[in-house]
Amino acid sequence: LTSCTAYLYRSHKDGSLAISRPCSGCMSLLRAVGIRRVFFTVEGGYAVEEFSERNISSGDWITYPKQVIFTYINKLLTKKGGT
Repeated sequence: LTSCTAYLYRSHKDGSLAISRPCSGCMSLLRAVGIRRVFFTVEGGYAVEEFSERNISSGDWITYPKQVIFTYINKLLTKKGGT
């Protein structure tokens, strides 16, 4: 899983986005197995958090509009030959 990216999604019963950011224990596990970037849902949008080499997590995340995340994911899939 070295240098992989995780994508987490969570929604409320009404379909609106909910926070899916992993807890600190899960973040530690993700980093331990080599995952360096985590995209996750937040109330009303999406966010990304990247791990530094020294820290378990930067503690900061950047929120992006949904279309920006979907465009990024599509570019990754195209680059790696996915569908």
